[in-house]
Amino acid sequence: MLDLIIAGAATGLLFASFFITFICILIFFLYKDANPTVKRMLESSTPTKFVMSVVIFSNPSFAALGIVYAYVFLIFQEIYTLKILFIHNIFYMIFIALLAMPITLLSIKVVKSQYWLIVTVFSIYTVLFGILIPLLLT
Repeated sequence: MLDLIIAGAATGLLFASFFITFICILIFFLYKDANPTVKRMLESSTPTKFVMSVVIFSNPSFAALGIVYAYVFLIFQEIYTLKILFIHNIFYMIFIALLAMPITLLSIKVVKSQYWLIVTVFSIYTVLFGILIPLLLT
């Protein structure tokens, strides 16, 4: 049971570090493209305050999400099991990808540029939570 918590939290914290990096890169590109919302946000506050608020929010949130996904993986292992190549449970991976799809599409609609960053974060999310958690737990 402790390995479940550690695997989920470690995976969540790993994704949080990727997420923070890509948020900073995205804000940089949006500022460079003269996005009015980002310009207004950075004029009223320092970039350090924004980045630190993202860090403070992301780390515990994604660690908790990783623990929840580890428990969900155990439920999927009990019900459905189909191993394909290095994916220990394809149904769990599809479930993770389907959960991330609406957030990804909404992010693409809101940002309207830098699609590659959002698609990269979606891919890392799916690989980490869909493949790394099962790999660590089996």
